[in-house]
Amino acid sequence: LRKAGGALAGSPAISRALFALLLGKATRLLDEERATPAVLDVLDEARALARGPQPSGEALPDQRTLIDLLELLARLRVGRPEGVVQRVAELRRRAGKLGELLGPGGFEVVAAAAAYAQRDYAEAAREARAALTRLGPRAGKALGPVRQVLGFAKLAQVARSLDKDNPQDGERHFKEASAVLDHGVDELRLARVVLDHRLGKARAAAQALRALPGQRLPEVWANLGILAAADGDHAAAADYYRRYLGIGGKESNRVRRLLELSELVSKL
Repeated sequence: LRKAGGALAGSPAISRALFALLLGKATRLLDEERATPAVLDVLDEARALARGPQPSGEALPDQRTLIDLLELLARLRVGRPEGVVQRVAELRRRAGKLGELLGPGGFEVVAAAAAYAQRDYAEAAREARAALTRLGPRAGKALGPVRQVLGFAKLAQVARSLDKDNPQDGERHFKEASAVLDHGVDELRLARVVLDHRLGKARAAAQALRALPGQRLPEVWANLGILAAADGDHAAAADYYRRYLGIGGKESNRVRRLLELSELVSKL
């Protein structure tokens, strides 16, 4: 079709066929378990076709909006979320028929995922709540992923509340998270433990931490180290910190400093 389009000097029929195939290819790439940046190249080619000459009556704005939506989803899938929140807002303003295609709550679902990817957890929670309201209970299984976004956004807000030394606010966010997440979710259990520790329930927190899967949640080892250090057992704390660093996590630099401190104190 590319060769035919060149030979026929941009035939509208050829362009429409190639455009449809490119969108199909982009959708297939997005459906794969591990999407790659190749999908963005496919969408760039489709966008170039949408800019080209079209017969009167062609719904170019809707074509471009569809490409923009697929590109937004692709950026979320391949880990390039820069600017996606702003793109969602722009798509809302000029969606046209795309809103009908996505259905009730569609934009809110995309917006919640975009905000979460950019770590705007308050906005992610707001959009997820709006999506749940618009989808309604009849949406069935479709509610599951949205409830997860809301729940994990709230857990992230628990962590931020604790960073600000405000466990009471963290408790409020935790209650919202526990209302939408399965109570067996390890991240929810970990948040409960950390909250209990900050609220003065250190012994119960330590016991609950040991029941969590440290291999999957390295934060378990870091928190056990903090609890051990608080009890004055810096040798045990250092061991926990080493386990955390052996797995690796977002707080590796901080935990490395805690390890150095515990090693130093244990030698005194």
